[in-house]
Amino acid sequence: MKLLTITLLTTCTLLCGCCGSDCGTADASLDYAAINAQAAEQYLRPIRPGYEGRNPFWNGFAKKFIYAPAFDFDEVAGAANYRFTVVPLGEETQASWSFTADSPKAALTPVWGEIPVGRVRLTVEGLDASGKALGKAGEREFLRDYPFTGPYTPAVRDYRQAALMGLLYIHRMPEIQYWAEHTEPDMNYRHNTYPCKIIGATIRAEALLARLLPAHKEQATRIARNAAQFLIDQSRPAGDPLAFFPPTYYKDLIASKRTENQNKTMTMEAASAGHAFLDLYDLTGDKKALDGTVRLADHLLTQIPAVRQIERTGIYRGMSSCSILEPIMLLYNRTLDEKYLDFARYIVDRMESADGPQLIAKALDGVPVSERFPLDDPSRGWFVWENGQKAYEMMSCYDGLLELYKVTNDPRYLKAVEATVTSIIADEINIAGSGSSFECFYKGKALQTEPAYHTMETCVTMTWMKLCYDLLRLTRNPLYADQIERSAYNALAASMKEDASQIAKYSPLEGARSAGEEQCGMHVNCCNMNGPRAFALLPEAAVTDYGDELFVNLYGPMSSTVRLDGGEVLLEQATSYPEQGDIEIMIDPRKSFEFTVSLRIPAWSAVSMVTVNGQSVEGAIPGEYLRLKRRWEAGDRIGVKLDMRGRLIRQGGFQAIERGPVVLARDTRFGDGFVDETVVVQATDGFVTLLPAEEKPEKMWMAFTAPMILGTDLEGELAEPRQIMLCDFASAGNTWNRNIRYRVWLRRTLNLMKPDGNER
Repeated sequence: MKLLTITLLTTCTLLCGCCGSDCGTADASLDYAAINAQAAEQYLRPIRPGYEGRNPFWNGFAKKFIYAPAFDFDEVAGAANYRFTVVPLGEETQASWSFTADSPKAALTPVWGEIPVGRVRLTVEGLDASGKALGKAGEREFLRDYPFTGPYTPAVRDYRQAALMGLLYIHRMPEIQYWAEHTEPDMNYRHNTYPCKIIGATIRAEALLARLLPAHKEQATRIARNAAQFLIDQSRPAGDPLAFFPPTYYKDLIASKRTENQNKTMTMEAASAGHAFLDLYDLTGDKKALDGTVRLADHLLTQIPAVRQIERTGIYRGMSSCSILEPIMLLYNRTLDEKYLDFARYIVDRMESADGPQLIAKALDGVPVSERFPLDDPSRGWFVWENGQKAYEMMSCYDGLLELYKVTNDPRYLKAVEATVTSIIADEINIAGSGSSFECFYKGKALQTEPAYHTMETCVTMTWMKLCYDLLRLTRNPLYADQIERSAYNALAASMKEDASQIAKYSPLEGARSAGEEQCGMHVNCCNMNGPRAFALLPEAAVTDYGDELFVNLYGPMSSTVRLDGGEVLLEQATSYPEQGDIEIMIDPRKSFEFTVSLRIPAWSAVSMVTVNGQSVEGAIPGEYLRLKRRWEAGDRIGVKLDMRGRLIRQGGFQAIERGPVVLARDTRFGDGFVDETVVVQATDGFVTLLPAEEKPEKMWMAFTAPMILGTDLEGELAEPRQIMLCDFASAGNTWNRNIRYRVWLRRTLNLMKPDGNER
């Protein structure tokens, strides 16, 4: 079990989509000259040369290098050694750089530090014992590319702080502080009229804060206790059809905007309140909190199925109601009362009925999530019982199914969840790691270049990340860690306003950032509560364990203490990732013993290098764990270098650029043209040369320039590429100024002379 001492640090955009006032300045405590000298030394480390049997090999097509490359040139018959000569191209200078080696596959390390940036030609000749040239072993032209130089912007905050910023903002609100001295909500705060959802969320937020910050534990616990007592006191009386259910609405300050919802109690929201009671019970051990959930569940057992089958309650083919499967299983785990396990099995049985969402059968049959129960008449609106595509309700049901799988070991449950996640990745999750429109799946991945209303809801992002995390813990499949990382650095980070005061309901791939619409007449919405939950999940996902294996799933400055079968291990990361791709991991077991450190090699990292105590390790394959099994000693070091080259992503007539796990975007704050104009991004073999921007607007984390040809005129000077500014997606539009526009997918100018899109 991972200790609560974990703190995962990262750059501040992961917290708020920007650097804020603390970023963009050099850290006076850092010796940048020494750092740059160290970087220059690292450039001399060769890029792993190819070897027999490895085909295709990456550098067979590479056109530019930062690190000293090695090439798979053929040996020359009779050669005793080989002469390597590098000369600049396009210059009148007679400069050249040479050395000899005993193999034609040697790296250019001996001269790499002397070669200036620019295009060069490498010639390798075989020599006999007297030094006479026997013939060419090979020749190669390439770009000696720019090295990175400082000063470097240091990391500012961490994942944990990201969650705490949101939690503390909520905690310090006068309307929340009111609970510390009262057992009734402050009715001057309009959203307290929706107590089942909002006050339940308040309980969960305060319970989480109490666990994370001991200094606030006493007050946060008191707030959570009073809020929970209010919900219990206001619950419907015994004998009522919904006895012990907390109220959906409270008093007459406002009513639901939708007539059909007025004077109704929502079972789904009651389940959310029950989950909140369990969080309070876990924090305090207060049996009253546990009893609050028990009474809800026990009464529910008298109504379902005695009065009505669960799949015929609520909307979305009963998925809203069936999403109580997870809290029912959590209640079973705490009480071990078989009636709750029986009820969970009943829920699954009814989900598979003719009227239910058939989440298992449809998944195992390979039905895409957007086609489970499509509406015959979409004009009726999507918020109806017949709709079987609701995103976060569906994923919440699958999370419950995983909890049931942990107890029953029924393989169908896990297979159904994994099949559904495969469908979501293939058809729904966009480049920023989220999806849905109007909260429903709609084959959004293929349509992501087209603007859509109400897309990338933060609740969907959070639920997707949670589902991936639960699968990661169960299966130890790095695919799910890849998905968490993509969502965190892009969709989740983009949802937070730059000052961390608010979470956006929607974060589209183009347009302007803003808060979501008011919900049920309130000036907040559900995403304000779910965003901090997603940030708080990241430290838990960063490092996991299983037996004698330690999994490093996420990278960033961090410290984590993990208990393995053989003992306790402290793991620390030193890095500015994802600004840079170099990571140093310190392994410090309390006692020396043998165990495995498994490093996630991101699927996007085409070329990754790993060292242990300075010695190179082979076998880093994109999208897999690199397993390092050995007897680890205190002070052992792992070096990881990931491929941070810009990658050109194409979909139809559009282009987007990724760098590491981060999606880039144009932003009108750069003032370098119209973000909606057509462009032709210049790329070689799918890679884009990205140069760090010398200057960038305030409240922006990362910024680069990329070569693009703008517009439709390809004659004369206008045909020459311009360096166009890009920033990380999280920073794009993060001022929430409606006059600031941004765009991820850039429309490509049609060129009929080069229909394959290979423009240069």
